Amino acid sequence: DYLEAQVASAIRSPVKQNAVLTRHFNQWVGARAAWLNMETWNSAADPSLDIADFSDQPCMVGLDLAVRVDIAARISLFWKDIGGVRHYFAFPHFYLPEDSLITAKNAKMYAGWAKSGYIHLMDGGEIGLAEVQDDILALPETQHVNELVYDPWQSSQIAQEVRKEGVEAVEYRNTVANLNPPMREMEGALASGRFHHPGNPVFDWMASNVVAKSDAKNNIFPRKEREESKIDGIVALLFAMGRAMHGDENSDLDDWLSDPLTMNI
Repeated sequence: DYLEAQVASAIRSPVKQNAVLTRHFNQWVGARAAWLNMETWNSAADPSLDIADFSDQPCMVGLDLAVRVDIAARISLFWKDIGGVRHYFAFPHFYLPEDSLITAKNAKMYAGWAKSGYIHLMDGGEIGLAEVQDDILALPETQHVNELVYDPWQSSQIAQEVRKEGVEAVEYRNTVANLNPPMREMEGALASGRFHHPGNPVFDWMASNVVAKSDAKNNIFPRKEREESKIDGIVALLFAMGRAMHGDENSDLDDWLSDPLTMNI
């Protein structure tokens, strides 16, 4: 009875979920106090989703290169109204320098995912910006790309180059003002079944690694507990979702952006 009660509590609360998995089921997990309920996240996976079916839907492309010597993420986020309610569809793409299969703390996991096709390997010891740039420039041929949304750290060069080729690129800084609104929207969309992804173990792992850090005003922003606990895919997703929300009548994003008391991550 006690164990059943613990499991029921963990299903309802993502904060308790990982503690129950580790203490009672001897399972390795990412963050000890994960932001997202992974049971709900896994339920949102739909392997039948095909990015080709969204060519006529609006799309924000989130890019987080983070550290160029390790894994990096590009997320294509589409949205459409179903029954008068907005649904999101996220398709991840991950890059990794081939040398990281030897040097990274997560080398063994990376190797397995690369072999299965979930990670795009690049020659050498760091992310090849030219190759990422070419991939982005190729997207408009198959996707209706509204904007490339990027963190200026590491990504400014790519943004400058794709602008020259006619792709709109918007800087999106890692601040509470920018990330609290899409994190709240993500919570609601996931809980109500409005968020969908095709199922990717790298994406799943990153989702399990995110911890929601709160400030004095109850704003939240993403953190990770350990350096090897990567969250780049979720950060790129939040960039894209933040811009997708921008301009919505029911969005508070503009208020957050104009708040002088917001704090940088």
